[in-house]
Amino acid sequence: MATYSNNTLGYRINYREGTISVSDRLIKEANREGVNSSAYNTLKALREMGMPIVKFRENTTARKGLTYSKMTKYILLCENSEKYMCEFIRQREVSKTQKNPYHYMLDWFKGTFPHYNEQAEFNADGQIIVTTADYLTETEEKIA
Repeated sequence: MATYSNNTLGYRINYREGTISVSDRLIKEANREGVNSSAYNTLKALREMGMPIVKFRENTTARKGLTYSKMTKYILLCENSEKYMCEFIRQREVSKTQKNPYHYMLDWFKGTFPHYNEQAEFNADGQIIVTTADYLTETEEKIA
């Protein structure tokens, strides 16, 4: 495991590998603000350390997407929310045995609530009506 030194200016020093990773944001900030800015001085000090400097891509999508919190809020708005919450908790425990627990939960959530990203339909009590992915197929078979 590598030892890192982090800061908010967007660089990492990996002492084990002997490299310095800098963010694109730090480079742009140093260019924009010019000489004697904190970003410029940081890059200058990093260069003086004598380690190779590489650019890394910052994870800008880390806080985007479907979080467990959003899943929970959505489930609590659905009809039969108690049933779905129990299943959510059960599936979350099962996911902990998987190689990638989040993807396991994401697959379960998308399979259970396939119309999550679409305009919600509400029942008389103001709760979201949950329809299955093959709802139209089931309806057409009943009619036929």
